[in-house]
Amino acid sequence: MILDSAKRMGDLIDDLLAFSRIVRTETQKTSANLAQLVKEVLSEVRQDAAGRNIAWKIGALPISLETVRC
Repeated sequence: MILDSAKRMGDLIDDLLAFSRIVRTETQKTSANLAQLVKEVLSEVRQDAAGRNIAWKIGALPISLETVRC
């Protein structure tokens, strides 16, 4: 568990460093499936929350438009 968490932290740091290197570029809007994003986040969080009494209440989520760099 510690090794997995350390790897995730390393990946996050690498991603942050890569993000910091991005130069200004044109942006465009794209759709993001928030329901799918929540599912993916919950699959990671549930592993750490095993054995806890947590009630997850997630309502309907819209498809969101997000700005991305091209």
